Amino acid sequence: SHRPSHQSPPPRARASVGGMSRRPGSRSSSPPGFHPFGAVPSYAIEDDMDSKASAGVLAPAPLRAHGVGRRRRGAPHRRRRHGTGTGRPRCLRAIVTLPEDAAGSGRQEEGVDRVPTPPLPYHYDTFVHWFKAQQWKELGLRMPPSLGWFDIDTALEGKFQAQFKERDIRRVVAVARAINRFLFMREIMESGDDSTQASLGMHLLALTYLQEKLASPEGVAALDIGCGTGWLLEAFALMSDNSRSNIMGIDLDIEAATKVLADPNVASLATRSPAPRVFKGNLLEEHFGVDSATEQRFLQPGSFDVVNVGV
Repeated sequence: SHRPSHQSPPPRARASVGGMSRRPGSRSSSPPGFHPFGAVPSYAIEDDMDSKASAGVLAPAPLRAHGVGRRRRGAPHRRRRHGTGTGRPRCLRAIVTLPEDAAGSGRQEEGVDRVPTPPLPYHYDTFVHWFKAQQWKELGLRMPPSLGWFDIDTALEGKFQAQFKERDIRRVVAVARAINRFLFMREIMESGDDSTQASLGMHLLALTYLQEKLASPEGVAALDIGCGTGWLLEAFALMSDNSRSNIMGIDLDIEAATKVLADPNVASLATRSPAPRVFKGNLLEEHFGVDSATEQRFLQPGSFDVVNVGV
């Protein structure tokens, strides 16, 4: 797929976090003939999560009518994609959940200061120990968190256990352990609305199917439509670890994602990937509700190697 020259932004500046180098952080039908996914070979996960499914594009079945989940007729394959073949795409199902009203019900102002802060610099094992020691139900939060929001081992032993066992997921686990998921979930604790965030198990499954493409030595152009809190965007950047990568997300409400992704404590791993960009958009509007200037600059047809869609 053609990738415009703007998709190789300069590397992010870095800051020292706990002795490690870490960069400060930095949805809609389409008219005939247009789709930002363009000629990307399209595959996804079937209902039964068939182990043979390839994950160049993960998308729900209704969007196939608009070009998601299939290659445009006559569009060439510009790059060899392992395991894709030339056969007919599989039935697609969504990986990330995006509700009708992803904007949520608003923040509980009286509960904002009640969310405690985990120890810094962030370390997964230290965080889990700290989390278990908190009296979450006594803090008056609209949605007290549970360990299941963050426990990677429990997520790996859940309903997608078979899919995880069939693949080498060491890199996926390492990236998940490095991301300070608490930052991404804080807004949910304060507002009581968890509709913009998929489960940890679902996020790990998406990374498992996409890991080979995200790790391309040429860098990857990845788009998450319905990016919610932005956790997958950060994971994409860490999985890629390439200065030529371009990670972007679209959602109805981008305030929380933008804020968290810019936090220098968002992860304990350094990455060469540029900071993910987040745009305000709507899956149900023409051109995803993104203004034409932004669309022309960043969302050009055929410009993405990986697309994750949530509805």
